[in-house]
Amino acid sequence: MNHYLSTGLTRRIYFRSVLFSGILVTVVIVIFTTLLSFLIHGVLLATGWDQLYSDRIIENQSMFPSIVESLTYSASILLFFLIGWSISFGFYKHWVQGALYIALGVAITMITSHPLFESILPIYFTLFFIGFYVFLLHRGTRTLDVRP
Repeated sequence: MNHYLSTGLTRRIYFRSVLFSGILVTVVIVIFTTLLSFLIHGVLLATGWDQLYSDRIIENQSMFPSIVESLTYSASILLFFLIGWSISFGFYKHWVQGALYIALGVAITMITSHPLFESILPIYFTLFFIGFYVFLLHRGTRTLDVRP
């Protein structure tokens, strides 16, 4: 944070830039995995392996993932990015706060990946926790004391 503020960036620009980079990383990962899925499907269809391994690999899966699956996957990636950012932010303040952010991240990861929540409202819990982390990080960057 010292480096960014010494070069003239404000805390608001820092926060927005890191948040935008997290969203951009999420989009790139989703596009890359979708293209990789198409490539694997194409290789399986071209070689005829889809017939050999259909019960193990391709059963009940289409070539195009559904929009809900893509949104859930994207939201999970963004949530993990925000958890990592909050952990590094917590350790910037103090090691005890960093350890608390680790415990909070593990608890939220366990909650969002629990089978009960995955079957009922998978995307809503993830979006709630994304909003929680964005609020937490925004508030923290506004009140952060910068070390000399």
